[in-house]
Amino acid sequence: MINRFVSLVFLATAVPLSAGDPAPTPALPVTQAAAYPGTIAIEVDARDTVSRAFTTTQTIPVVAGTRDLVLVYPKWLQGNHAPSGQIQRVSRLAFTSDKGPVEWQRVPSEPYAFRLALPDGASKVMVELTYTSPFPGDAWRVLMTDAMLNLQWEKMSLYPAGWDINRMRVKPSVLLPDGWAVAGALDGEVREGNRVSYAETDYATLADSPLFAGKHHRRWDLGQGVELEAFGDEAKNLVAKDEAIAAGKALVAEAVATFGSKHFDHYDFLLALTDQLGGIGLEHHRSSENTQSPDDLSDFAGNTHDNSLLPHEFTHSWNGKFRRPAGLVAPDFHTALDARLLWVYEGQTSFWDWVLAARSGFMPRDVVLGSLAEDAAYYSRQAGREWRSVEDSTFDPMLGYRADRPFPSLSRNRDYYSEAGLVWLEVDQIIRKGTKGKRGLDDFAKLFFGVKDGSWQVLPYEFADVVAALDAVYPYDWTGFLKSRMGEAGQPAPLAGIEAAGYRLTWRSEPNPYTKQARSGAKGDFSGSLGIRVSGDGNVSATQWNSPGFAAGLTPDTRIVAVNSLAFTQARLAEALESAKASKVAPQLIVKRGERFETIALPYFDGVRYPWLERVGDKPVGLDRLLDPRRK
Repeated sequence: MINRFVSLVFLATAVPLSAGDPAPTPALPVTQAAAYPGTIAIEVDARDTVSRAFTTTQTIPVVAGTRDLVLVYPKWLQGNHAPSGQIQRVSRLAFTSDKGPVEWQRVPSEPYAFRLALPDGASKVMVELTYTSPFPGDAWRVLMTDAMLNLQWEKMSLYPAGWDINRMRVKPSVLLPDGWAVAGALDGEVREGNRVSYAETDYATLADSPLFAGKHHRRWDLGQGVELEAFGDEAKNLVAKDEAIAAGKALVAEAVATFGSKHFDHYDFLLALTDQLGGIGLEHHRSSENTQSPDDLSDFAGNTHDNSLLPHEFTHSWNGKFRRPAGLVAPDFHTALDARLLWVYEGQTSFWDWVLAARSGFMPRDVVLGSLAEDAAYYSRQAGREWRSVEDSTFDPMLGYRADRPFPSLSRNRDYYSEAGLVWLEVDQIIRKGTKGKRGLDDFAKLFFGVKDGSWQVLPYEFADVVAALDAVYPYDWTGFLKSRMGEAGQPAPLAGIEAAGYRLTWRSEPNPYTKQARSGAKGDFSGSLGIRVSGDGNVSATQWNSPGFAAGLTPDTRIVAVNSLAFTQARLAEALESAKASKVAPQLIVKRGERFETIALPYFDGVRYPWLERVGDKPVGLDRLLDPRRK
């Protein structure tokens, strides 16, 4: 994206605005390349754990003579890649000035913006607003519980339109409940009672520097300026196995060895061990927001299936925060973003998350292979790839952030993560074959992400830059390859990288290590056979388009009541599928759809199946070598 800056022109008005006045000029002031005049004070009161409300007060200096000021609530959020700002949760919005009351009106063409009519001589505007955290069961993330909170500054503040947020100075502070610890990447922390203040920074950095706080907290030094800042629902959640902390230290060492640089002075893994705070995995330049199960550290071996999260978010410090698609670089939070290179930003990060997870021991190798098998199996039967490309799925966050999709296998859903990751495995193998094993995607990582060691300045890139770096590693028709794999519909399932790396997708009657742990034994997981999942009480979910279950009418509004005239259980359905494999007699199901009961035949005879990756031969192959540790 090319950012255009012009001089700011304030639209002066002589009288306060009211509902009967003519509609104001719809356009927001155009962002100029200049520092905002003065420092904005922002304080968030986060002590109300009963109503779960955050109350913000801001003091915003204004240029002498200003009569018209537009304040904006952040809309287009980095990391969400979408206009996902939660303005509907903002209430009790009030504006005053040092010269008296301030009338305001929402901008009709941009409901995230507020136009203020200032009194003569006003030199500062005071803002107060309340952001209400969702409660459990709501459609969005819970940000506060009685034990912890997640403060995201961009959800709880406004900023003046027309000025570059990277040159807009702010002085942040927060009020916390008694006795709570706090962690985050902001510098200059000073604590006085319940109030924690931070050094002056810019508004873009503030929005990129969330806080976690809570009653139960523990910190671990992982080396190289990286710390694990963990918060638990209970104190027992913070009793970590030695292997968990050792894996964290290994992850840091592997990442630095892989990328050959650091683009942070310090980095904080903000980790909530919780089943009460809303789930998140969100990247920032010098930190990341992460939630895991309460026993993630205390039962590290029992949770390894979920351990690609921290490798993924840490990789983003290089890929996504330091190197960023030019279309995702903007001088404010109301300019629309161009996310078409998310298959690099998120897709290559997905490649590196399972590579780094295996290299560091964050995930056992067989669990990593099981995870790859799940992805490969899904894409090998995905109906939506016939009509939609990976690149087109990069529009999904904008088309409906977290929106429900009844048949994601048909509509496709953010395949710029996992499918793109498998394509990047193919890229790695093309390089390794062409260089006789001397080079691979590790060399691209050092060349592309490892430049300017120590720099925090965002270094944007375009498609041509990616191609040029790949060509520097190994000359090839990367333009044609990537445009077809990522930009065209009807592409083959992304199995070529797996096969070139010496493995193949196979099916077995028992779940692989990843599926077994992730699905609690996989009792209700029939995705590899019928293309559905079934809960313990028979409710069908995750039906894959054109699967055997879909053909039989087992859609997500269906409940299986009986299997071969016996009351439904997951085990009984599995037994019926295995019996049909031998007898070739279709199982009979009684299902409930709405208020109607139906008897349906299930003409499926391949038994219960789960995907595996199986090595071709008995010697180490390319994928094994790719997953080997790199740290010394």
